[in-house]
Amino acid sequence: MVLIAGCASAKPEGAQSKRSGSERQLNMTWAGKPLKDLLAVYGEPTQVMEYPNSRSTTVVVYRDHAKLPASCAHAFTINNNGEPTIVNYFCR
Repeated sequence: MVLIAGCASAKPEGAQSKRSGSERQLNMTWAGKPLKDLLAVYGEPTQVMEYPNSRSTTVVVYRDHAKLPASCAHAFTINNNGEPTIVNYFCR
């Protein structure tokens, strides 16, 4: 007899679609806006990462921020050519 066991994380029903809706809304709100506007609303990010293979892209991350949904880490991709501008937003 062979036993095969696995581990899965159970998410509440509808959690994925709720996150997708929130992600879509924040992406529509911030895409194309200057980074300075994001910083004015949310303050300094928890982390700033350089995007590999690109000199003009960074990612700013907010974790456990009171003004953002608690369901994920919030990552904003920033284009640094000219005035730093938000390209898109991801909830992960």
